[in-house]
Amino acid sequence: MSLPAVAEPLYAAPPARGRVLHLITRLDRGGSADNTLLSCLGLDDLGWDVTLAYGRTTEPSPVLEEVERRSSIERVTIPSLVRDVDPISDTRALRAIRKLVGRGRFDVVHTHSSKAGILGRIAAHASGARVVHTPHGHVFEGYFNPIVSRAFIFVERLAARWCDRIVVLTDRGREEHLEHGVGRRDQFVTIHSGVRLGPFRNGMPRRDAMRLSLGLPRDARVVGCVARLTPIKGQAHLLEAIARLSERIPQLRLLLVGDGEHRVALQARARKKDLRGKVIFTGACADPRPAMAAMDLVVMPSLNEGQGRAVVEAMAAGLPVVASRVGGLPEVLDGERGGLLVPPADPTALAEAIETLVTSPDRAATLAAAARLRAARYDDRTMVDNLSTLYQSLLQKVHP
Repeated sequence: MSLPAVAEPLYAAPPARGRVLHLITRLDRGGSADNTLLSCLGLDDLGWDVTLAYGRTTEPSPVLEEVERRSSIERVTIPSLVRDVDPISDTRALRAIRKLVGRGRFDVVHTHSSKAGILGRIAAHASGARVVHTPHGHVFEGYFNPIVSRAFIFVERLAARWCDRIVVLTDRGREEHLEHGVGRRDQFVTIHSGVRLGPFRNGMPRRDAMRLSLGLPRDARVVGCVARLTPIKGQAHLLEAIARLSERIPQLRLLLVGDGEHRVALQARARKKDLRGKVIFTGACADPRPAMAAMDLVVMPSLNEGQGRAVVEAMAAGLPVVASRVGGLPEVLDGERGGLLVPPADPTALAEAIETLVTSPDRAATLAAAARLRAARYDDRTMVDNLSTLYQSLLQKVHP
């Protein structure tokens, strides 16, 4: 099931604003892809002339289908733009991006993610366009070994000099960059990653039907995690927490929603922990709402997280949340007013927080109600408005 399409433009009869290029490494399912695609759709509605360029994509975000239906949004694929470091492909990608930037005469070049962010800023900084970069979190720790991480930090320090603004998803994202010597404080702008909240507020499927379709017992207490199956998302620690709770709470079940390179290892770990029948791997889902409708609680056990779009979706759906105290998650949850926070990579603390909310429905309901109200600040229309305002302020400095 795809995310609901926007039937009507968000904004009526907008005037022409300028030309903007959005460049991202890939558009596989995930927060950075959805953020970029929703930005392109909203900016197009606002009257910006939008071009979207992206590299090799194998599992595209369902939102890409909407962009493809918009003849007003130019799409450019760059096959040599790949996630891994590859000197030959990277050189070809840089040439392709330089050619695109030169041909496009863009007013704004907005890059996303690490690889496209580095190559795009190199290609655009002398083009006359205003350059904006969104890192969507950071790769300073948790992704690579210390040597590679130090190399990324060095390159990011250089690339920060080649852009006008760095858009972070939370205020904590700004501080993390500054702590690593990346950018100047006056370069940073916080714009939350926008989420289409309506489908999660008002379009959730029926709980009983979804539980039946997943083969869940009626009395199950269902904990869910919606994320790529990759080590940085911390699902291994969640499995350990569930194993510790399974005897005390025999009706406990875990839904792991998503797919990724760590799936086989996680399945093996579940078997080792004797969690047969208690862990369900749903695979990739274009729409997380059916799985979320079956959940009592959403857990985000990440080791590194820029903002956590799935957490915002859970908040909008009225689900209580347990999350790691990393990146922007404490800000999203307003400290612990919108959910419980635990140290990363700590199965004991994770198990305690899960048990607290599973066995204390009144507390879970109170947290969920507060989180549902707080989710409103992460609406995608607010994100688009803020981006448009940022672009216009940068262009006014060029053309007063």
